Amino acid sequence: MENAKPYLPDDAILEKDLDSLFKDSHGMVLATEWPIFQKLDFARIKKEMKHHAVFDGRNFYSPKQIKELGFDYLSIGRQPLLRENITLFPQQ
Repeated sequence: MENAKPYLPDDAILEKDLDSLFKDSHGMVLATEWPIFQKLDFARIKKEMKHHAVFDGRNFYSPKQIKELGFDYLSIGRQPLLRENITLFPQQ
């Protein structure tokens, strides 16, 4: 993570503790295939998050499993799986 600091804004927070990473977050963006992210406890994460959205930029997770856990799931090249009554791009 230290190698990333020069490329990030000064106010960027690099979180080392997965237990606090999702607290009060509005969503999760996955842009890596690091093994540590295979072991996430989505039931616990859901309790921590304000909104339950996952954008999987690596097609790392099973869309069906993530949706069954109560998350909106978006990824590259796959059909979005959204909870009922969710509008992905609301009209202005």
